[in-house]
Amino acid sequence: MVHTEHEHPRDPQVMKAIDDIIQDLSDRRGIGSEWDAIDLDIKNEIIHLWHDSIRLSCDPTFDENIAIDSAIRWRDFVDKSLDPESG
Repeated sequence: MVHTEHEHPRDPQVMKAIDDIIQDLSDRRGIGSEWDAIDLDIKNEIIHLWHDSIRLSCDPTFDENIAIDSAIRWRDFVDKSLDPESG
């Protein structure tokens, strides 16, 4: 599991699911080496996104509009990271 000391508390059941996904991907030819090559900061961003997406979708009070808003904020963050002059 990828960790940093400054991350917010995460749901242990969701993190178990993410660990299982990463383990499964890591066992697949080619994908495991690609995952290993990803910088730790990027891995943590991916895990953070997966965690929030899984937690949201498992929430009985799940609101699709909140999920869409979250996806738009993530897209804008990525766009700004790739092209700092755009925003």
